[in-house]
Amino acid sequence: MLAGVRPKRGNSVSVQTKANGASTARLGLIVPKRILDKAVDRNRAKRLLREWFRLHQGRLAGRDVLVRVIGKPSSIEELVTEVDRLLAAIP
Repeated sequence: MLAGVRPKRGNSVSVQTKANGASTARLGLIVPKRILDKAVDRNRAKRLLREWFRLHQGRLAGRDVLVRVIGKPSSIEELVTEVDRLLAAIP
């Protein structure tokens, strides 16, 4: 999906973005079982990230966003904070 795009990395999240040529933003989520082993935690992380994306879609219009969990966060809410911080630099 985003081959050749360098990710922005945080402690527990990696984010890649690319212009998609459309007027709407699209979201991809990768939450591996080896990092968040309980399905409840994986689903909660995805729900919170989707909600964050819904609230910030206007800011990300015309972009594909891929969020990949790469490390165990101290809390699920920390993932959302980290994604917000990493994407704050995007105009």
